[in-house]
Amino acid sequence: MKYICNRCGTVTQEHDVTIHYTKRFNGFEIVAICQICLDSYMGKIKADAEKKDEEIERMEMKRKW
Repeated sequence: MKYICNRCGTVTQEHDVTIHYTKRFNGFEIVAICQICLDSYMGKIKADAEKKDEEIERMEMKRKW
């Protein structure tokens, strides 16, 4: 089976692709990533998760006013 990378658009074989399932506010998303794009994609996912954690922490802080 062949997959198309969601980042660069290259067609790769099944064993050379990483499938990532994410649940977003607009629904369930399936992302196919080739090995070349995997590092940049994981960096983006990590940054998004850290940003979300910071927002949650900021919202839990008590207000002084």
